[in-house]
Amino acid sequence: MVSPTRLQLLGPIQVRQDGRIVRGFESRKALALLGYLAARDRPVARAHLVDLLWPDLTEARGRANLSGALHNLTTLLPGRLAADRHVIAFQSPPADWVDVAAFEVLVAKGTPNALAAAAELYQDDFMTDMYVHHCPEFDIWLTRQRADWRARMAEVLGALIRHHAGRDDHTASIGFARRLLALEPWLEDAHRQLMVLLASSGQRAAALAQFKACQRDLMAELAVEPAPETVALYRQLLAGGAAAPRPPWLVGTQDGA
Repeated sequence: MVSPTRLQLLGPIQVRQDGRIVRGFESRKALALLGYLAARDRPVARAHLVDLLWPDLTEARGRANLSGALHNLTTLLPGRLAADRHVIAFQSPPADWVDVAAFEVLVAKGTPNALAAAAELYQDDFMTDMYVHHCPEFDIWLTRQRADWRARMAEVLGALIRHHAGRDDHTASIGFARRLLALEPWLEDAHRQLMVLLASSGQRAAALAQFKACQRDLMAELAVEPAPETVALYRQLLAGGAAAPRPPWLVGTQDGA
C-alpha cells in the first residue's frame, strides 16, 4: 500500500511520507513540475509544460526531458500523477494532504479557529526556495502565485486581528498584527492598527516605538513618509492619549470573525 503523502508549498517545497522527507528528485525542474501541477490541480497540456520549463530546447528534446522528469516523479510518488500523450495532472488520494488545499478549506469555513489554523499553514512565500534558470514564463507564474498567496494570508491575518481586537484580546490581536507587518511591512494601515492595539493594552512606549518602525519600513519599502493620519495618531499618543478612540476597523466586530 502506498503511504500517504504530505506536500508543502507554502514555504520551502517539501514532500513527506511516513514522516520522512522524500528525496531523490532528479532536478529542480522535476520538483518545480510537481509544485506547478499540484497548485494548478487540473490537467495541463504537455506542450505547455515543455514551454514553461524547457523553453530553450527543441520540442523533441523538451518533451524527452518532460518525460524523464515525469518518470522520476511517478517513481518517487506512485499514483500521484495521471498522464497520457497530451496532458498531465496531479491527483491526490483522500489520505494525502496538500497545504494549499487545506488552507482553502479552512478559509472557506471562516471561523476564528479555522482562520488561525490556516495562518499556521503559511510558513513562508509560496515555494519560497524554488528557482529555475532561463524559464521566464515559470518565473512569472511563480511571482504571481507568491503575490496571490501573500494577499490571501494578509486577509486571514486581518480578519483575525479584527476578531481578537473586538474582544479585547490584546495578546492575540497584537501577535497577528505583528505577523501581518512581518508579511507586508509597507502596510501603513497595519502599523496604525498595531499602534492602537499597543496603546489600548497599556503599552504606550511600544506604540510610540511602532511609529518609528512605520517610518523606517515606509522609507525602506516605498521611499515615503507616514501619512498625516499616522502622524496625528503618533502625536495623540505622545501627548498622553493612552488609548486612542476605537477605530473604524474594530466597529461591529464583537460578533464577527
